[in-house]
Amino acid sequence: MQVRRLGPDDAAAATEVCRLFDLRGRLDPSRFLARDDVHLLVAEIDGRPVGWVYGQELLHPDGEVTALLYSLDVAAGARRQGVGRALTERFVDVVRRRGCSEAWVLTEPDNAAAQATYRSAGGRPEDEPSVMLVWTLGAGNEAGGLPG
Repeated sequence: MQVRRLGPDDAAAATEVCRLFDLRGRLDPSRFLARDDVHLLVAEIDGRPVGWVYGQELLHPDGEVTALLYSLDVAAGARRQGVGRALTERFVDVVRRRGCSEAWVLTEPDNAAAQATYRSAGGRPEDEPSVMLVWTLGAGNEAGGLPG
């Protein structure tokens, strides 16, 4: 298995991954891939994508930079083979090398598989539980690019 970060020249590969994992919206990843603070990594076996992770660096007013791991997905036939862990570890390594002080992810309380994956890659639960609130602002991906 190979894990690689997609960049501006990988729009075709990013579009293939988006289709594989049924992402909604217009598939025009060029804006997304052009940003150096957004990270899309793909796991491939024999040149075929079997998983992906993406996230974004967040600059705080005090200058601290953290990273949100926004989404992780592994193809059904490749699950429980270490793909999710490898993708998560690589994402954390990328953002660590870029100077992020912390990486974090949100998942549902009953998503045991995701929690096990993130813990196996070194993640730990926060001491204080959080509640996520959402504002629905429109149709979604009208501006193009991938979500996030």
